[in-house]
Amino acid sequence: MQENIKNLLKLMNENPTLEVIPMVDANVTAPAGFDVYKGSFGEAAVVEFAYCPEFESTDVVRRTDFTDEDIVAGIIENDDKLTEDEAWIIVEGLEWKKVIILYIDDLKNECKDN
Repeated sequence: MQENIKNLLKLMNENPTLEVIPMVDANVTAPAGFDVYKGSFGEAAVVEFAYCPEFESTDVVRRTDFTDEDIVAGIIENDDKLTEDEAWIIVEGLEWKKVIILYIDDLKNECKDN
């Protein structure tokens, strides 16, 4: 985990104008009935992403993970009432933003009794 923190700080120093966006693993928030959840610093990376609520089960799309064609297919799969042309209009209108993504992972074996 310490290496992940060092990498995050390095990326922040190298890219002082970029926003840091935490992306929280579902396992961190899975237990019901709690107000506070434990997580650990995961990897950090500079990526381009866009908000796209029409795409599959997530509203965040990373440029490195999907081609425009993948995003169009995901939008149509998520809403079969949309035509391919309508899906392309959505994709062409996405506002891509360069940010630092910080993954917040579940603790796994990070928390040990001393």
